[in-house]
Order: sequence, then structure tokens, then C-alpha cells
Amino acid sequence: MLRKWLPRVQPFLLSIICASMGNYFLVIVFTIFFTNCDVIAQNLNFDVSEAGIGANGVVRFNDPSLMTEKSGVKIDYSDVRGNCFLNKEWMPALIKLKSGSSVKFSNCKFNLMTSDIHYLNNGGVELVAESKIVNLIFLFDQRDTTKIVFTLKQIRQDSQESFFQFMNSGKIVLLKKSVVSLFKGDYDLSRAKNDFRFVRKDDYFILESKTIYSIANLNKESLSKYLPINRANVDWLKMNKNKLKDEIQVVNFLNYYNATVVQ
Repeated sequence: MLRKWLPRVQPFLLSIICASMGNYFLVIVFTIFFTNCDVIAQNLNFDVSEAGIGANGVVRFNDPSLMTEKSGVKIDYSDVRGNCFLNKEWMPALIKLKSGSSVKFSNCKFNLMTSDIHYLNNGGVELVAESKIVNLIFLFDQRDTTKIVFTLKQIRQDSQESFFQFMNSGKIVLLKKSVVSLFKGDYDLSRAKNDFRFVRKDDYFILESKTIYSIANLNKESLSKYLPINRANVDWLKMNKNKLKDEIQVVNFLNYYNATVVQ
């Protein structure tokens, strides 16, 4: 009797499981990504259900009523050459506040010069939100809001809080701190004004065992002080022609290494 009944029930159970996967997929992703990030002062436990993940795994958006709008902020950068934003194009964002609450934006940019959060309201007007109350920022792919493009966390370092970009997950994490400054050039007679442009500076750090190490340069010599460059890892670097000379190569090596060690 049981053998006749079971084949009929299996498709029904499978449909229930598949329907539930959308709700839990991003929960699993965030759990894996931040398993080793709780070494930082702030709590990284992320309640995705509170944050507004839809049944199909796509982020829903609502009015950012929990965030304080900054007043008296000049947003016009039309006379300045270059870009001061982490993401040039508007992106959906999911923001975790220090209070534990979450805010969603359908159009958001992160300002590397001011550390402010720019967003478009329902009327398409660009506004600036206060970032001092922010703990985590997730910027999603505009075409697929299940894909995280940028992850930033506010970390206290040398008695000052700054936003760091998490370049990978695992036991050893590459952090990136980007700061943009406004450079005033010489007076341009043809334009009858000074030449202003944005200048960006990127600094890199290694996060391991609750400690952040500053890296002078992204190269094998600087990284060998903090990364486990043993015989097996050297062989992997040679086989993959990886010289740890840039951001992509360092992240690729860390992904390999973190996958081989016990977390």
C-alpha cells in the first residue's frame, strides 16, 4: 500500500520544496557570506525576511521612512570632472541600520567622497540620506536583484568609523576602503572658472581572526606577510598564473584558500 501511495506524493512534496526555495535562498547566501564576519564590532546577523525579500527571492522596495534625510546638501556635480560614486548607475539597495531595522531603495548610489547614500524618491527627485546610522549596505544588480554587486560595512578603525567594501567571504577577507576627494585645478580661461575633478584613492586591508591588517600594495611581497603562502598554495598560484598583482587575482586566491580550510 505504501509503495503505491509514495510515487503520487513525491511530486507534491517536491513542488512544496521548490516553492519554498525562493524564500530561503538569500537567507542561505547571507548566512554563508557572513559566517566569518562576526569578528567585527557590529552584529552581522542579517534577517532577510525583515528586509523584504519576496517569495521569488527578489527584493521588494518601500519608502525609506526609517532613514533621516540630510538637509542643505548640494548634489549638483555637473561642473566636476570624474565620478565620486561607488556605482555610477542607480542600483537597488538593501540597507541594514545599526538599530536592526532595514530599509529598501529601488534607486541608490553610495557617495565615496561624503559616505552619504543618494536615492531617488517616488517622484524621481534625488535626495541624500544620513549614513551614520547605517551598519550594512547591499547594492544589487539592476537587472537581477538576487545578485549582490557591492557589499559595504561600517567598521570602527582608529576611533573612527568608515565604510569598507567586502571583496570576498571566508576565513580571510580582502577589504577595500575607497575615498574620493575634490581637487581644485588651475583657472581655466576658456571656461572662466577653476577646473575641479574627483580624485579617488583605494586602500586595501586583510581581515583575519578579528584583526585588520593594512596592505601597502597589492603584490605578492606585501601580501605574503598576511597570507598563507605555503608549498601547496605556491603550486596553485603557478598553475593558475596568479601573481597576486591585482584585486581580481587576490580575490581568486582567497576564494581558493578559504574553500580549502576548515572555517
